Amino acid sequence: MGQSIFVIDVKEGEFYYAGFNPTCERVTGISTIAAQGKTPQQIHNPQFAQIVRQHYQECLTLGDSITYEEYLPFQGQEMWWLTTLTPIRDQQSQIYRIVGTSLNVTPQQKIEAALQQSQTKLNDILNSVGAAIASFRLFANYDWEYEYCSAGSQVIFGYELQEARLDKYSWMSRVHVDDRVAILMPLFQDFFAERTVTVEYRFHHPSGALIWISGTYASRRDWAADCWVVTVVSHDITDRKHIEAALQRSEEQRRLALEFAHIGSWDWHIATNTTVWNETHFHLLGLVPSQERVSQQLWRDRVHPDDLAHIEQAKDEALSTQTDYSQEYRVVHPDGSIRWMLGKGRAVPNAEGRPVRMLGVIMDITDRKQSEQALRDSEEQLQLVLDANHDGIWDWNLLTNQVFRSRQWYEIIGYTPNDFTIDYEEWIDRIHPDDVEMVLIAQQAYLKRRSPDYIVELRMRCKDGSYKWCESRGTAQWDGQGRPFRMVGSLRDITARKQRSAELQRAKESAEAANLAKSTFLSNVNHELRTPLAIILGCSELMRYDKSLSSKQRERLGTIERSVQHLMDLINNVLELSKIEVGAAKLHLGIVNLPDLFQSLEDMFQMQARSKKIQLGIDRSSSLPQLVQTDESKLRQILINLLSNAVKFTEVGSVQLKAWGSTHQTLVESSPLTSSVSHRLHFEVADTGLGIAPGEIDQIFEAFVQAESGRKSKKGTGLGLTITRQFVQLMGGQITVRSVLGEGTLFSVELPTQFDQSQSTVSLPTLSLDRLNTPQPDQTLKARLSMMSDTWISSLHQAAARLNADRCLRLIEQIPAEHQSLALALRDWVNRFQFDRVLSLTRDPK
Repeated sequence: MGQSIFVIDVKEGEFYYAGFNPTCERVTGISTIAAQGKTPQQIHNPQFAQIVRQHYQECLTLGDSITYEEYLPFQGQEMWWLTTLTPIRDQQSQIYRIVGTSLNVTPQQKIEAALQQSQTKLNDILNSVGAAIASFRLFANYDWEYEYCSAGSQVIFGYELQEARLDKYSWMSRVHVDDRVAILMPLFQDFFAERTVTVEYRFHHPSGALIWISGTYASRRDWAADCWVVTVVSHDITDRKHIEAALQRSEEQRRLALEFAHIGSWDWHIATNTTVWNETHFHLLGLVPSQERVSQQLWRDRVHPDDLAHIEQAKDEALSTQTDYSQEYRVVHPDGSIRWMLGKGRAVPNAEGRPVRMLGVIMDITDRKQSEQALRDSEEQLQLVLDANHDGIWDWNLLTNQVFRSRQWYEIIGYTPNDFTIDYEEWIDRIHPDDVEMVLIAQQAYLKRRSPDYIVELRMRCKDGSYKWCESRGTAQWDGQGRPFRMVGSLRDITARKQRSAELQRAKESAEAANLAKSTFLSNVNHELRTPLAIILGCSELMRYDKSLSSKQRERLGTIERSVQHLMDLINNVLELSKIEVGAAKLHLGIVNLPDLFQSLEDMFQMQARSKKIQLGIDRSSSLPQLVQTDESKLRQILINLLSNAVKFTEVGSVQLKAWGSTHQTLVESSPLTSSVSHRLHFEVADTGLGIAPGEIDQIFEAFVQAESGRKSKKGTGLGLTITRQFVQLMGGQITVRSVLGEGTLFSVELPTQFDQSQSTVSLPTLSLDRLNTPQPDQTLKARLSMMSDTWISSLHQAAARLNADRCLRLIEQIPAEHQSLALALRDWVNRFQFDRVLSLTRDPK
């Protein structure tokens, strides 16, 4: 049998071993002869001898049987025992002997240790995920007591379990007052109804931050404790932009206790088929000793029908082979409850070697079976947690250098658990060679506590030979001497994120290269094209003064001038557009004489309009002031671009420029009695040309885009309207267009400005040649000017009359070095837009 029996003699207060049964001899490795007459101190290791003697002394002192659990190793093996000591008295009622029976319960202890290890692993993994898990008991009076808080509670809420227990209302007080009343307080009814609910609420973190929490609450009734056990899983969702999938977490708080049942003994006489049970045997079967008559059939009636056959077969085999019998089976109590039993037995042979009796014991192992089932459930729950999380989990034992990895860990890099051993080095072998050193340095820095975190990005080789970018992070445990012994963490696939980052970097580099190429191109255009084109244009204009030229030659000169001017316009537009795109275009406000501006525009386009036999008209309203504050250069360019397009694309009819001013008065909010006055300029350029199709209206302001009429005529660059709109917007105005295909187009421009309405009736001098009233220029400058050719002076005079600053500056560049004082004066006047001084000097140079 599995039960060890030993006898101790009590003499003068000391204990002496008298004998062991065969089981005891086999288990302890000590024979009865070797043990007889020896004390516990002589038999057991000193570490355990004193404890053994204390139990003997307790039995002697109480004078009654005692049962206890003890750890007592024999023959180098760890063993746990359930021991019963029974005192034996003589005729004078003096205890002279103690009989001890011990049952080896080591398997139950190992199961309990395995269950505890599984629970520890589960807690470590739960603490490694980014959630706060708590459990508390809720009572009918709405009071509660905290039982458990995961490490995530400290991270998310800033509270530990001990703090919550010391001041349980502090946490509730930090919930946003609106959410406390509307969301959390109604939860008590859900708790009492054992409903599972998920809510979101705001929480004032001890750091001062207001964070958002998603909490899932599950409640169950604990009738024994007359309360409800509420489990809550909370997540910080403050910075969450994308929720992959709500992690399904279910935390059950178990109190696992293995209670070793009393031992039931039985003695079966085979020949008479009679059986003797002790009282415990009756209780284990759910029977009352005084109400039942012992028999084999009574035992069979209590065994679960599904288990009876194999139990009977095992007994028969034990009798026939005279071997030990050990079976686990279920018994059904009269009340219908089912208990698990461990039955052990051994045949007792007679002198001829035939079995005549069978002695055995039964013990209730229901708790052990439940523990085994709980262990399986816990492992299944652990696997569910791992399956719900897309990250791979790893658990590294630094003492054995072995690594546990979850199924997801293998799936990330395309492997199965069968492709790996638990050896740590196998993981290192699959890291990209260029990343190994970095990973090892990061690990050692963290394990030696030189770095607060272990987070690395590395490339892992997949089963197909390709590499994936992964993020590995972990947390370690250190012993009392500061030595790391365990590290738990996760592996995440970040390949897609890395690819997006690389694409963004390539796009950035490509854009920078394009900008550099653009800048180089514009620089070359500015320096390599404008200068020779200006020279060509100047030479062409000088040749026109040659009276010997034939009409054919003059026509060709006109073609050259128009072509060069077209290229110059294109270059100027491209450069101007590039300034706008980089934000280099600035406003230069000044006082502008509108009548003179309109006169110059009329002079500029009148000849072209007459050559096409179309009418050019400028209508200035009486509401238009003479002087306004604006950027004259940009206003001029806006009107030139619009008039140029109108004349260019009108073959029959007219081109009309209409201008007027308006004043708007609005109340100032801070002072109801005070008003604010704003002034605006309005311009309309209307033509009777080809018109623009409705589908092209939205495109004509885009760079290098022309309407169908422009593409057919092969005129223009497709930049004029783009620059016009940019200038209008830069000046704070707006531009609109209406057009009817085949009838004409109307462009409207509205610009803010500042002017005095009273100036509208003031007559000011303009830049007309016959109305100049300016100071007389310095006689030295006149002398210098007289050294230039009449052709050159006439060209400068005409350019100044047309307010053509670029043309003036090109002509000034032709002044010889010995007359630089003249060049400096003229250049300063042109840059300041003082064309009246230029005209005064060139009108009568001699």
